[in-house]
Amino acid sequence: MPKIVPIIEGPGEVESVPILINKMLFDISRPAHIEPRISVANCKNAHGIGNLTAEGYLERFLQYAFNEPEVGGIIVVRDADKGCPITMAKDLADRARKINPPVSVSIVVAKCEFEAWFLASLKTIAGKVIDGRPGILEGTVCDEPEDISDVKGWIGRNMPGSRSYKPAFDQAPMTKMIDTAVAYHNSRSFRRFSKAICELVSAIDNSEVIVTPSIAE
Repeated sequence: MPKIVPIIEGPGEVESVPILINKMLFDISRPAHIEPRISVANCKNAHGIGNLTAEGYLERFLQYAFNEPEVGGIIVVRDADKGCPITMAKDLADRARKINPPVSVSIVVAKCEFEAWFLASLKTIAGKVIDGRPGILEGTVCDEPEDISDVKGWIGRNMPGSRSYKPAFDQAPMTKMIDTAVAYHNSRSFRRFSKAICELVSAIDNSEVIVTPSIAE
């Protein structure tokens, strides 16, 4: 079975990115009433955004991913923080394109943080208990999930009492609560993530090699 290999920037995404990819693979397969025909490999963890953006480092992690058994495609997921996710994604895609990858590569940059996708699906997360602990307060709303620069802090401020958001404990459980259709509607960068998975699946099915976002996007 071909695999999608995620490359991520830090420990918080080690569990959560594969969870989210599997959600999308299930969404793609569900209309045809079939099981996902593509699996997700363990993440290649860059241990810091600098280890993805520094000269030669993205290329090194892509080479690691190319060597993964049964690799069918690669997705790179990083945060934009205060930068422009479109420009960042295109810059990384240009670098990937220059090494003539043997399999497809998609770049996704979350605006501003991966956790912004929680806010895009807040109605399915707020008020839920996470591993026996209260999570985001019930009734919490966020009208503009991609306009908050410190999403982790925002989430912590909307938890009860002294409770704070801890990616190592909270990120994976909250990712499981994302409703992909709701997040798709509320977040442009999540729509890019969804499109990237669809592009990889199509390329794998058709034995094509693509790098996205394309120059024209």
